[in-house]
Amino acid sequence: MSAETIDTLKSQARSAVPTATLRLLEERWEHNEVTVEEYQRQRLAIEMQTLLRFAERFKKRLDLAEREQRTSDQTILLDHEIGHIWGIPASTLAARKVKFLSQYLTALQAKGSGTRPAPGSTPSLELWKDTVQVLSRTPIERSIATYDGLEQTESALLEKLAAYAVVRIPEATETKFWNSLVYGASSNAMHSESTRTLFGLQRLVSIQKDVDASDEALDEELLTRTAPRSKDPELLAPPNEASPAELTELQQHILHNFIGEDVSGRASDKW
Repeated sequence: MSAETIDTLKSQARSAVPTATLRLLEERWEHNEVTVEEYQRQRLAIEMQTLLRFAERFKKRLDLAEREQRTSDQTILLDHEIGHIWGIPASTLAARKVKFLSQYLTALQAKGSGTRPAPGSTPSLELWKDTVQVLSRTPIERSIATYDGLEQTESALLEKLAAYAVVRIPEATETKFWNSLVYGASSNAMHSESTRTLFGLQRLVSIQKDVDASDEALDEELLTRTAPRSKDPELLAPPNEASPAELTELQQHILHNFIGEDVSGRASDKW
């Protein structure tokens, strides 16, 4: 493709409708109206526009997450909110330690500034913010998450996560899957259910680490994804129905005895 064509595709990516374009392309391929090279060239153009829309969607999510993190870093959280973020069940020893850590940092901040916080007032937050930033960069042992029933079976979830890691998931269902993966239990989960949505996220991170992100691997993935379907009649033909097997002499004898007939088909009085 020329640079001008690529610029045009980029400018039209947001408003492009890939479903209708793909359907027309598949029909032309079935009627032998396009060659393999033409088909794959058009499929690559559609795929590029799809990936550009995904990139814009992911960028917006990243910006939102960074804004929410900055806001949370500047906000004194309640005890149960701290425990929920850290995956600590409420009313446990670890939760009490976090509570006392927050109290200690607040008192230390007040002493360092030379003023005591007035009752009901919000103390200075720099120390708490710096602590959260340091802890967020410190490697910690991850809690062991168990499968939580997302996508009904674990194998189906892992298959969908593998497709998600290489952006092979359908564009129409990506948002719903992402919301179920991230927000599925956050709004109504009990604080003890700290691993309810962590399983899918942890598996997604592991899969992403194993994905080969080199240029050669990505090119091969795109070429495989955009390759036309085979029109070989041997592959498309339905399997031949098996002809009914003939009964052996022993099977016929057993069948006739079962229905009360002799071998010649006449009624038998042995029953």
